[in-house]
Amino acid sequence: MAYSRKKPHVLVVMMQHSGGGAERQSILVAEAVKEAFEVTMAVAKPVPDAWRMSMEAKGFSVTVLQDKDTFLQRRLRHRRLVELCATLEPDLVYSRWIKLNVGLAKAKDRGDLKCGVIIQVANTLSKLLDSTRLSNLLFKKSICSYYPKADLILCNGNLARIDLINEFGLGPEKCLYLPNLLEVGRVHCGIREHGRSRQDDHLRIVSVGRLIAQKDYTTLLRAVAKISGDVPLSVEIFGNGPYKRKIERDIVKYRLGDVVMLKGPVSNPETFFPDFDLLVSSSLYEGMSNVMLEAMAEGLPVVVSEVSGSRDVLTNSSQGVVFPPGDADKLGSILKSLALDRERLIMLSREGSRRAADFVVPKLRKKYEEVFLSVLSKDWTDTT
Repeated sequence: MAYSRKKPHVLVVMMQHSGGGAERQSILVAEAVKEAFEVTMAVAKPVPDAWRMSMEAKGFSVTVLQDKDTFLQRRLRHRRLVELCATLEPDLVYSRWIKLNVGLAKAKDRGDLKCGVIIQVANTLSKLLDSTRLSNLLFKKSICSYYPKADLILCNGNLARIDLINEFGLGPEKCLYLPNLLEVGRVHCGIREHGRSRQDDHLRIVSVGRLIAQKDYTTLLRAVAKISGDVPLSVEIFGNGPYKRKIERDIVKYRLGDVVMLKGPVSNPETFFPDFDLLVSSSLYEGMSNVMLEAMAEGLPVVVSEVSGSRDVLTNSSQGVVFPPGDADKLGSILKSLALDRERLIMLSREGSRRAADFVVPKLRKKYEEVFLSVLSKDWTDTT
């Protein structure tokens, strides 16, 4: 088979142009493979002209599945994605949203999709689905039935990979660990010592994420309540969500009104990292936390729950501190120890920053290229 294009074509599917870590990772994946692939960003929801132009400046084409974000168009976007694949004839499609993943895998199974399919799992899927009964009912059977039809399933944490194999019956050969990516410009050069050399300073803690059950802010508040009388500290939480009222009640319950502040959502929380001594993530389940990587890259020490991705990033205790999910006693003990040991915070800053550098796009570009090229037809692999 002869190809008129010099490079294979990949369709990188996004739900929307801006948002959280999923959107940032989709763009970074496109950056990682653009030397080996022609890239089209397929965005479900409408995008502003400025964003489209910024993607085109990077060398990506942009196509949109919905011209309006209405209920009817949301219902049709799975079909439109398959139709788009038939029109553009990409050699590969990459997607990270469950509904679209299932739709693509179904189309592949029916023979309606001729290209390779890579789907991304960015969380511990069984725990994510178990968190709401409706999600479990709607998706678990479909995932078991159709995810195996994809050519490859990428997991950004080894615990998430094991979960797919054990809980959904997926073959180990289909599930591959591939870590999240980090923008090269985010990695801090040197050690951030601001505020860490003064033993009498209070410990300034930041936590970032949606105010939802998964993030388990209650464990963080309980841990802080246990030690707030022993060491001076403060906590600022950036984010918004349905659990805001519950967190506000917990702040009152644990008498933390002078210690904990809810700061609301911000688009670039990393700009505030220099104001803090420590980032804490207390999630009950997670993929590979983008906020954790971004904090480490800025030289901000991290204390994170042992969820999928944490152990893949933090390979030793000098890079960051890990505690069991939901264990407020252990978290409190860690925070108290760090408040009294500023030299360890400096070490965590230095080693964490060094470790974060392992995840920048240039370091992982070759691996991403190899993985994406591995699912192409033999005709392409013979020419690349």
